Amino acid sequence: MEDDSSKYETGDRDKASHLDFSSQDGNRDSTVPANADSGTVRYVPSWFPGASFQIKAAEYKRTIERMTMVPYLWIKDQVARGCSRPSILLRLLQKGHYESGSHQEQVLVWTNAEFVMGVSAVSSFFVAMALYPEVQRKAREELDRVVGPTTLATFEHRSQLPFIDALVKEVFRWHPASPLGAPHITQEDQIWDGYLLPKGALLLPNIWLFHTRLLILLLASKLTLYLLGRLPMIPVSTTTPWCSSQSDSSREKTPCQKQIP
Repeated sequence: MEDDSSKYETGDRDKASHLDFSSQDGNRDSTVPANADSGTVRYVPSWFPGASFQIKAAEYKRTIERMTMVPYLWIKDQVARGCSRPSILLRLLQKGHYESGSHQEQVLVWTNAEFVMGVSAVSSFFVAMALYPEVQRKAREELDRVVGPTTLATFEHRSQLPFIDALVKEVFRWHPASPLGAPHITQEDQIWDGYLLPKGALLLPNIWLFHTRLLILLLASKLTLYLLGRLPMIPVSTTTPWCSSQSDSSREKTPCQKQIP
């Protein structure tokens, strides 16, 4: 990873937003089965007739690189000029030295880029609270009773805020930040519900479908599943078949193979 400000222009917030949306377009197009980078398709040269997807893939790769690097170098440029404003990335930079091109710097860059998902979750929360004021009222009553109106909640309060803990999970289920999960490649042959998933298969988890099945099977048409205590687990999982029996912070684990994916 090169720390080259001339390669990645900095200081333009609108440009960063444009890169964000462009990278989302690339993510959408890359999940189309015909464009998937699998099998012999990846070896087809870009000049070959019908292989325009190779050109698009290279373009999307450059866009994603810029999307991750522009905000990072923008903050570093502000720090160097002494005009930086408070941010998560600034705090992380102040806590340690990250050598250019190191694995630690790559983790820092991508951690900063992935905060967009957190913003999406907060947006879903605002919509949910606007549509269901009775839920917001109950959450506020619990927060005032446990923490008080003048104190900020901490992780130590989580076990004392079961309704709010369930509400956060329910928001993820009710309106996921993304319709599809991150693509996965199987590391070995697997059998799922009688179907063979061969090693190297590309898996695209349909997050919205999982939640729709939850709605149908549990007869919930509102923001209720987690709030009724029917699903004491993480909202959705597409990897390990283990989940928390009560909450994410609980150490007791129970197998979830029989749960809805």
